[in-house]
Amino acid sequence: MKLVVAASLFVVLGAQELAGQSATTWIAGGGLSLPAGEFNSYANMGWDIAGGIERQLANHPAALRFGLGYAVNKDETAIGFHETTRLSSAFGSIVYHFVGSRPHIYAMFGVGVFRRSFSSDDPDDIPVAETRGAMLLGEGVQFKIRSVRLFIEGKFISTLGTGPFQYFPLIAGIRLGGGGS
Repeated sequence: MKLVVAASLFVVLGAQELAGQSATTWIAGGGLSLPAGEFNSYANMGWDIAGGIERQLANHPAALRFGLGYAVNKDETAIGFHETTRLSSAFGSIVYHFVGSRPHIYAMFGVGVFRRSFSSDDPDDIPVAETRGAMLLGEGVQFKIRSVRLFIEGKFISTLGTGPFQYFPLIAGIRLGGGGS
């Protein structure tokens, strides 16, 4: 619920930027959630949605990004029980745009918070919900088709501390507004 409220506030406060030229870019996309590490041993590929706002630094190829994500991965156990893992995240990232590259290539590093909740219809499974710090590493490529900027990006997200939880969101989407080429 808090993630939905934060996302709504995020959209309302920045809607004016979409009408004019600015160094602010709005990002929206969706794609696949690919489990990694131990998560890969009990979850199937799922879906992922992401959104964010990126602010280009003046006279510099770097930008600051605030992003939100939500993913769902499901699994059916060997004896027929259904398990669901829901992942939500909020990250602050530094995005480095490689100037002059065509197509436009960028890399990112970020830190933030990550929430995982697990549920199952197996009466022996205990529901799990945890919030932890996390880091993000990723790269992306952006294509301009007429006046529309589309992107594809892959990220590696891992929680910090003991027993890391890891997954790869693979997102395709659109970039609106100023910033970037």
